[in-house]
Amino acid sequence: MAYSAGNEVNSGVGSPDAILCQKKFMRDMRAYISQCSNLRKVPIGAILADIGREEDALFYNCQTDASDQFENVEWYGLNSYVLCDGNATSMQDASGFQDLQASFQSYNYSVPVLLTEYGCINPSFRGDGEYEAQRTFLQSKWLYSKRFLKNFAGGFVFEYSTELANAKQSSPYPFKKYGAQNFGLGYFSPEDCDDRKIMCTYNPLPNYANLKKAYQSVDVSKELCLDEFTPEKFRTGRTECPKLPNFKQLASFKWKADTLENIPCSSSFANEIKLFLRSNIRKILFGLAFSAIAITLFATCQRFSHNPSGPSQNSNERSPLLSVRLMDRRGIDTF
Repeated sequence: MAYSAGNEVNSGVGSPDAILCQKKFMRDMRAYISQCSNLRKVPIGAILADIGREEDALFYNCQTDASDQFENVEWYGLNSYVLCDGNATSMQDASGFQDLQASFQSYNYSVPVLLTEYGCINPSFRGDGEYEAQRTFLQSKWLYSKRFLKNFAGGFVFEYSTELANAKQSSPYPFKKYGAQNFGLGYFSPEDCDDRKIMCTYNPLPNYANLKKAYQSVDVSKELCLDEFTPEKFRTGRTECPKLPNFKQLASFKWKADTLENIPCSSSFANEIKLFLRSNIRKILFGLAFSAIAITLFATCQRFSHNPSGPSQNSNERSPLLSVRLMDRRGIDTF
């Protein structure tokens, strides 16, 4: 489990301060979690689009204030679509994927890097049956090769199901045609299902089987957990911050949260339960007593509605008290 402080808040997108805002948010999250002994230590990172690759990657792993141990991410996510040639059958053919690996090799990154989105769609991929341009996902095998595991900790294919609202204009339901937004490994039917009034059924597309085959061909049993991750010696320090106008000192970015007190750290779940019981014990006991009386009266009324003269001595009917006891142990369905 991990938290991302944001998705695709890149230095070249929107306000010049956007990347400072996201990094400040991530920094404050890390600082708050470190102060709360009862909180699970969940690693905090950020996810960036693959534009301005070098500058953004270096900025999130650097410290503009050397004394601030929380300023860098604990993991870095990149949404990267670099294998778009459907005719590529080997890593040697996939120049974009090779460049990606070479980039992070040169950064000497000291935190785990994930491909938080990958799986380019392109009409050059072959069709399968009625469905056009089905991705091969050969890069899923390469991503878990010894070469790539030196710099990457795996990734996430985009996306589980095609989004009807985004894809329908160029690839009408049920998405047999190639479309620029038809990223799904499958789709839901019927078209108007909502899983409330109309239940949905997932229908895998052919590229789902291609991904499954790629995953089955790799061995991830030796993949490391975060607490086992030890970067090589030349990758243990922070990277140098980019010397560009947008990448200012983090302390230069101010927001209202700087002047507000943090919410107190929550106590452990067990302590919260104890405090709740202690402060509400009278209400709880009253409620239990009232429930027992109500159940007894209900059971009595039920018995007398079936037998106005009451249960006979030789009857197998249960007494109201027995019904209450059985309800306490096994549930209301004992009536």
